[in-house]
Amino acid sequence: MTEWGMRYRFNLIAEDQIVVDEEGLILIDIEAARARAIDTARDILAGELRAGRLPLNWIIAIADDSDTVVALVRFADAVRVG
Repeated sequence: MTEWGMRYRFNLIAEDQIVVDEEGLILIDIEAARARAIDTARDILAGELRAGRLPLNWIIAIADDSDTVVALVRFADAVRVG
């Protein structure tokens, strides 16, 4: 933890693959981290949709600096379908 916030890592769980965020970001709190994860999920979904895929089952696992998962953001929860 720094005077500006805490480092959060955004690890992507995509089917049978985990992409680990080695750097992370320093953000003020978990709500800011969750908002960042939702934005990231939407960006990834946009790219995947352009490629003809819609991976609504993917997840971003938000971890703190000790690698403890503190929140999960499901791609399906990042968009409204319909």
